[in-house]
Amino acid sequence: MKAVVAVDSFKGSMTSMQAGNAVKRGILSACPNAEVVVCPVADGGEGTTDALIEGLGGEKISLTVTGPYGDFVSCYYGWLSKQKTAVMEMASAAGITLVKERNPLRASTRGVGEMIADALKRGGRNFIIGIGGSATNDGGIGMLKALGYSFLDEKGQDVGEGAQALGKVMKIGGDKRNPLLEQAHFQIACDVTNPLCGVNGATYIFGPQKGVVEEQKQPLDEAMHHYAEVVEQHFHCDAMNQAGAGAAGGLGFAFLTFLGGELIPGVSLVLSVNGLEKEHGHTHVGLYVQAMAKWLAVALVTGVCCGVVGSLFHIGVERATELREQHPWLLWCLPAAGLVIVAFYKLTKTEGQ
Repeated sequence: MKAVVAVDSFKGSMTSMQAGNAVKRGILSACPNAEVVVCPVADGGEGTTDALIEGLGGEKISLTVTGPYGDFVSCYYGWLSKQKTAVMEMASAAGITLVKERNPLRASTRGVGEMIADALKRGGRNFIIGIGGSATNDGGIGMLKALGYSFLDEKGQDVGEGAQALGKVMKIGGDKRNPLLEQAHFQIACDVTNPLCGVNGATYIFGPQKGVVEEQKQPLDEAMHHYAEVVEQHFHCDAMNQAGAGAAGGLGFAFLTFLGGELIPGVSLVLSVNGLEKEHGHTHVGLYVQAMAKWLAVALVTGVCCGVVGSLFHIGVERATELREQHPWLLWCLPAAGLVIVAFYKLTKTEGQ
């Protein structure tokens, strides 16, 4: 027997691999000859970095970056040297758990860009980044500035950082863009499908949990829309209405437009990285499809059998009714048949004794 174990982490209790190995021990205790493979799994949110570091033999890279409000914070990312892949969670550098106050006008994603820049210097060319749990609503301006982009107002001055900078952006500069970005490929774990702007966008839906009050929603959303228009004119693209553009306060939009990133559902992305699909031939979607196909096959066979039996019973009842109506005297045979059955039963019982 071969078993593939893929268990998500138990928050605050067990990592994905610890839980998976516990299941493995249970299987082996019941079936010692079983082949059990444990794969790390996560949904792209908290615990994704740890799961892939532990499960794929990666290295934890610790560093200090700029936090959401400009102070320094300690964070880390996973480094898979053979694949030249960096695994990150933006929340470790710009997450809501890092702040006591919640001021979206100031909160910046600069630390995320600093993590990316560090991995680029290390040789990172593939990036897997979870963008859940952000404290920011800056459209990714902070991250992009850390990667060499500039954002200028109508006077050619730097607009600053945080959501307060969005409405001031009139020009984008890429002259100092980190040249290593040309070789980088970004895959973003994103389960959010919201657009960037509007009543279903970043500010209206996710802003309140980051400190956006009711009277700030409309002006901040309008500022985000202005920023998006400048970006789209600069890159000649249309991304503000794409699914996921509003994730992490517009960070999804920044990855789509500036870095050519792909927004991928978290579990699907992690399963493609941990080798579960490649080595064992299935993804969670594939397993669902196979299970559904088997269920339908069983239901079809059962339905056919029940239909045949029911039809035969119905035909038999109709035939018996016809015979009774054509030959009423057959009714008198029923008591006689009963007497014959009783006599046969007593006879066989006596012989058995």
